Amino acid sequence: MQKDLNLNQGQVDKIKALHERRKAEMKADFDKNKDQRQAKMEQMKAKRAQMDADMKNILTPEQYDKWQADRKAKMEQRKAAMKERGMKGDRMMKKPMNTATPDAN
Repeated sequence: MQKDLNLNQGQVDKIKALHERRKAEMKADFDKNKDQRQAKMEQMKAKRAQMDADMKNILTPEQYDKWQADRKAKMEQRKAAMKERGMKGDRMMKKPMNTATPDAN
């Protein structure tokens, strides 16, 4: 960034301080919400377990096994799709932000 934007040392120092401040704020927000996230995860886990138990009571053993297999396959598809989107996002982040040539300004 320093070379691309031709920053002077004062600008570099200010940007570093800004990044550090933002990083500290994000960590504080993350830590503050940690308990809430864990509680929600536990709620979701309990609901999933209840759903599983209810389905087991409704379906025959064969139907239940097929339902479990289908659910697992769908989860794998979602994971693969998320991974693929993440990789696309990584590629987008690596592109130069300013593609204009100096003559275009």
